[in-house]
Parts: sequence; C-alpha cells; structure tokens
Amino acid sequence: MASSPAKTTEGATERFTNRADDYRLARPSYSTDAVDFVLSNEGLGASCTIADIGSGTGILSGQLLDNSDAVLRLYGVEPNASMRALAESAMSSEPRFCSVDGTSENTGLSDSSVDAITVAQAFHWFDFESSRTEYRRIGRPGARAAVIWNSRNEGRDEFHRDYEAFLRTWGVGYLEVHALWQVKHRLRELFASGYREERFGYAQRLDVTALRSRFNSSSYAPAAQTKSYTPAIAALDMLFERHQSSGFVDMHYHCECYVGVL
Repeated sequence: MASSPAKTTEGATERFTNRADDYRLARPSYSTDAVDFVLSNEGLGASCTIADIGSGTGILSGQLLDNSDAVLRLYGVEPNASMRALAESAMSSEPRFCSVDGTSENTGLSDSSVDAITVAQAFHWFDFESSRTEYRRIGRPGARAAVIWNSRNEGRDEFHRDYEAFLRTWGVGYLEVHALWQVKHRLRELFASGYREERFGYAQRLDVTALRSRFNSSSYAPAAQTKSYTPAIAALDMLFERHQSSGFVDMHYHCECYVGVL
C-alpha cells in the first residue's frame, strides 16, 4: 500500500519555497561522465523504474531520462510545491516522468515498486534512518541506489576562496548547513554490501546575474525582504568584479557519485 507524504526533517521543504526560480536558473547540472557512471554501474537504468528522491526542479531526473532510453519510468519525489511545479513544466512532454508529492522519509510510493533509487544534492536534509527504511520498503529485491552531489572546490583558487569567505560572512546559518554535508560516513549503512564511488570535475560559467541567482538559490541566502540582502548582493557584485574575466567567472565542483545495492 502507498503511504501518505510527511514533513521532511528540520523544515527543509519550506527553505526553498521562494528559491525555486533561482534554483532552476543557476544550480549546476551533473557532468555527463557522472550521469553515465550512475546509469552504467550496478545495472542502474537497465529497463528499470527509478525513484528520484528530493528531485527538486528536476535537474538529475531530466539528465537520467535524456541519457537512457532504458529507464521505463522515473518518479520525481519532491515535497516542495514550487520546485515540483518547475520540474513538471520542464518535463511536461516526457511521458516517463511522474511527479510525486512526497518526502524521502515517506515517498507515497507502493511497496516494492522501484528497481532503483537516486538521491542528488538534497541528501543532507533527510532523516537518515527513516529514509533508509523507506528506500528498502519501496525497492524491489536487489534494488540499487545512487547518491550524487556537487561539492564546490572551495580552495581551488582565489575566487573560490573569496566566495567561501563571502558565504561565511553573509550566509544565514551557513556553517550549520555546511556541517550537514558531512554525511559520507553514513553511506556504508545505506548500502547492503559496500558501494562504488567516483568523483568527476565539473565547471559552471556564470555572469553576474547568474552568480546572484546561484547564491539566492541557497537555503542560507538572506531573503530579499531582509535588511542584510542588499549589502550581501553588493558584496557579491564586488567579488564578481574582482574575479571576472570577459564578464564571467567559473565555479568548479567535485561531482561525487556513490552507487550500490540497498
């Protein structure tokens, strides 16, 4: 039986209600090599049904569907209505995509209904124990899982170091969110018999408008109506001017991928 959606841990759902447009515009996709790694390892994507958990605006969902005709159906499970609506609009012509109002801990999907589960970028917001139980409930015997996220290369060069310093100055609760990313040690508990991992380099070219949107898409960016928003954006614009070349900066990421059997 399907279960009813529940609230995501620590109110993470509400954090992105007013950030969906910026998220869609400026969040990076995942490198082609990373998507190929996810689809090719452990049989993921071989004529299967996938649940993409915390699918947001559909960045990974769209890439999985675009890169594999073998994916029969993909459930985009997303609790935030604004984010979910953008994914539905982006994939309105994709019959294999099914949008679901659910959380990681309570997807609303039926028992043993999917062959594989993907989680991208939102993994640190989930309640781990409840999510693991839910994934094993909805997964068929031998179900695979893939966890993938982009991590900024914080120490790559002066631009990346200055951007990190900017976030530590102007990000609201940035250090607390940053600490949530320390989740790799929990992956061994998610996968039944270990996992394969790979890391791929990826770069995103941003003009000043896109850099603003990249910042505004973050859960820790000050809201536009708060008094710290205007000086934060002014500081960001100054940072851009210091580091831009021909009107752009390049933000570099490590795209981290973990694939195994649940």
